[in-house]
Amino acid sequence: MNPDADKRPWYKLKWQIWLIVLVFVVSSVYLFSKVDRIPEIPATSGPIGLDKTIKQRMLFARSLDNSFRKKGWHAFIEVEGEDGKTLKIYWPELNLPMVKEMVNHQKIISDIREMGFKQLVLRNNNKAWNIDLKN
Repeated sequence: MNPDADKRPWYKLKWQIWLIVLVFVVSSVYLFSKVDRIPEIPATSGPIGLDKTIKQRMLFARSLDNSFRKKGWHAFIEVEGEDGKTLKIYWPELNLPMVKEMVNHQKIISDIREMGFKQLVLRNNNKAWNIDLKN
């Protein structure tokens, strides 16, 4: 054993330790880049919502849920957030063309904005779409 090993400064460690740290950092960056993030879809036109109460937003979500069920669509609609400004719709049959159609159909977006929602999250079994309504 080398008697000077205890006196070495931290920067003179063996190159194997630096290689292990480098591999760890590179693999962490790679894995972070592969994480699935919810894509944001901007919805820019339509009126900005009025300031509604949480109870009014919950009633709106319930009526929207009832209208979906009357049409035979099995969707689950809920209001989230402590201020109730996020509308979440879980709909197993939802796909990207339907999401784009909903965003382009400004009547739906403006109705949701008028109720004071700032975020709309659409989900199916595999994917989620986050629509920012703040614009």
